[in-house]
Amino acid sequence: NSISQDGVNAICAALAKNSTLITLNCDKTEISQEGAKAIAAALEINTSLTALNLSSNDVGDEGAKAIGKALTTNKTLTSLNLYSNNIGEHGGRAIGEALAYNTALTTLDLSWNSIGNEGGRAIGEALERNTTLTRLDLSWNHMREEGGRAIGSALEINMSLTTLNLSWNSLGQNVGCAIGAALVVNRTLICLHLADCDIGEQGWRAIHTALATNFTLKTLDVSDNNLAKADWPHSHLALAENKTLTTLFLDRCSIGDDG
Repeated sequence: NSISQDGVNAICAALAKNSTLITLNCDKTEISQEGAKAIAAALEINTSLTALNLSSNDVGDEGAKAIGKALTTNKTLTSLNLYSNNIGEHGGRAIGEALAYNTALTTLDLSWNSIGNEGGRAIGEALERNTTLTRLDLSWNHMREEGGRAIGSALEINMSLTTLNLSWNSLGQNVGCAIGAALVVNRTLICLHLADCDIGEQGWRAIHTALATNFTLKTLDVSDNNLAKADWPHSHLALAENKTLTTLFLDRCSIGDDG
């Protein structure tokens, strides 16, 4: 479907008055940055909507900035899907800064955008303050070490996030080590996805060492990382100590006979 700007304006006018609608799905409707701005303005007024899906549109940085502004005041929206919306670093930063003040959102999907290090850093800083977000998807976002380290460090403080997806970002082994250090103290994260994040042998060592004392994580995905030279005997010992992990993805990790 394709919703024109006039159509978006009509929807927003209704949202400003409606007090019963709780879910709005505008997936693949060609909503532009201007359309996203109009929806954001409605979110500042609406008090009933709890789920908004804007995936696969063209929200862009300007639309994301407007949505970020709305999130600082909106008290009812709990789920926001912005998958594949051409959101860059500035838009990612705006969403991140909003999360530091938002007290309603529990699920946020920002996957398949380009928030980069700037967006990742802002989100990491926000996670140190946010106490409501439980599910966060930042996969495929051109993040590197700086953004990844900010999020990794935040996991040492944040006590609400239960599911985190950082897959398909070239984060590097230092981020793997930071996440491993966080898992030693974090007691809320249940599901962690780090597929193709270049965590390397050192990052994997920090993570599997943490698993010996972490008793909350149930699902861990480190597939598509090159772990050919990892210390697998040590990994086996750490995993033997763990009592809660039920699912471990090691697909395409170049593991030899020692693993």
